[in-house]
Amino acid sequence: MAIIVGTGDFKYRIVEDWAKLPDGWSFKEVGAVGVDDRDNVYVFNRGEHPGMVFDRGGKATATPASTNTRRTANC
Repeated sequence: MAIIVGTGDFKYRIVEDWAKLPDGWSFKEVGAVGVDDRDNVYVFNRGEHPGMVFDRGGKATATPASTNTRRTANC
């Protein structure tokens, strides 16, 4: 049975183990999550890899360093 959270027009289905992290990577104290207009999911956390990018299926596609953007602060 799917778990649904939210109300009104903003309801979301929880998908366990959605993110397919590369070997040795993990989330640590996630501070923010965002989604762009192409359904890429951006996760910012306080772990060894502070910025991670996933496609809509959960596959890790990039980090800020690999996309030539400025590294986010690891606060």
